Amino acid sequence: YFQAVRVGNFRHCEMMTVVANPSWHNSMNSKMIAAFIKEKRENAGWSQTELAQKSSLSLRSITALESGESVRKATIQKAVKALGYELVISYDFRKVENE
Repeated sequence: YFQAVRVGNFRHCEMMTVVANPSWHNSMNSKMIAAFIKEKRENAGWSQTELAQKSSLSLRSITALESGESVRKATIQKAVKALGYELVISYDFRKVENE
């Protein structure tokens, strides 16, 4: 299966889409999500400490997230929500023909 992870502000049609097979949290996706969150945090003029406070996460969680470490989906959701975005995860299921 494929899984699309979209992080975006849908009111302004700004989003990032990541497609993973089979795991949404592989290292490439983690790096892309990390870069997105860091960019949006810096654009907001916030330090990592400020993002941690606004998202009710620990500073260690924000550091891990922006470093591309594997983190829980809930951690990403809290961080992007604090930045005014949302995380949308969708699945695409396809029937496999018997051989």
